[in-house]
Amino acid sequence: MKINVETLQCNVFLCISKWTDYQNCHCWPFKSYNITTSLYAYLINRNIQTNDMDIQICLSKPEDLDDILELQANAIRTLLSTYNLHQIESLVRSQKAVRLNEKEKETIFVAELKDEIVGFACFSVQCNIIGGVYVNPDFVRKGIGTRLLQEIEKLAVENHHRKIQVISSLPSVNFYQSNNYYKAFNHVFHFEPETGVACTVLQKRFDSYDSIEKLFFWVREKFL
Repeated sequence: MKINVETLQCNVFLCISKWTDYQNCHCWPFKSYNITTSLYAYLINRNIQTNDMDIQICLSKPEDLDDILELQANAIRTLLSTYNLHQIESLVRSQKAVRLNEKEKETIFVAELKDEIVGFACFSVQCNIIGGVYVNPDFVRKGIGTRLLQEIEKLAVENHHRKIQVISSLPSVNFYQSNNYYKAFNHVFHFEPETGVACTVLQKRFDSYDSIEKLFFWVREKFL
């Protein structure tokens, strides 16, 4: 589907105008050009990446578990080549154990394409930790991971969390940083006692960017 850039730009300006009225504030503390440019790029990026695919994001069902575990193992083995074989298989086993542990009480969102699960993301509301964002290797770099991450962030905001945290594999750090996460620290985690896996802990604060987060969620609800 071809994007009508002029229409999209007009919609961005319109949403900013309506948002300003919505906030009942005519001296909104951001330069119109800068915020327009950011929203403009955001909207175009989402449309370019997802308009050619009918991706549906929804909560997982119990019967999705086998497909989720298979996708997770495939993604780890295919996309995490930075690690050696022992580390990769340790991640496969330990992450499978987490998904199967009912005590974790994770909320899992899945991305579906024609009834096939092509990605999923999990989040512990109680611990405020992202359990992971996984995408089928055949569908990476199509905006699916970002859409899943946005659902998790929306859930975190709805539960009044001021920040969110994730333990990221090294190859996934750039993905989180591109979504405005910042590095907290690096650490070697032993998900299994005999194998250490170097990871990076990243965080994203919602209180510092509260107005922007609300605006982005409002744009998504009204225009996407």
